[in-house]
Amino acid sequence: MSSPFGPLVVIANPRSGRGKVGAHLVEIERILTDAGLSYRIVRTTHPGHATEAARDALDRGERYLVAAGGDGTVHEVLNGMITGDHPVAGDAVLGVVAAGSGCDFVRSFGLPGDAVEAARHLAGDEVRLIDVAKVTFMPGAGRSARTWSTSSAS
Repeated sequence: MSSPFGPLVVIANPRSGRGKVGAHLVEIERILTDAGLSYRIVRTTHPGHATEAARDALDRGERYLVAAGGDGTVHEVLNGMITGDHPVAGDAVLGVVAAGSGCDFVRSFGLPGDAVEAARHLAGDEVRLIDVAKVTFMPGAGRSARTWSTSSAS
């Protein structure tokens, strides 16, 4: 069985939240299995990996991406969901299992801040439209760069 949005692709940073994500992954998998949800987990290994995993999932036709980690993981997954100035797939859904050290995203949208509790919500069919912002910045040496942001940029 899958969710109303199809099988989940959980893009997890096991080091996020001082290792909280890695510690909770077994329990998150149990919750998804008990709920009868189809899923696969991608454990990130390096900076930018969540962006690559999100883009790869969308290219494969998968539409329900779950960022398991903190704001950095959410940021990377979001940036994998957008190319140029357009979504890679207009019907893609972003789920968030917060387990980072802060995670402004979950506070901004009133989502559960506990990874296990957040995983229980992944079977639901409620969605919220969110705005994203294109941020252009100067990383140095007179050159500019662009990124996408959800709830905050700093």
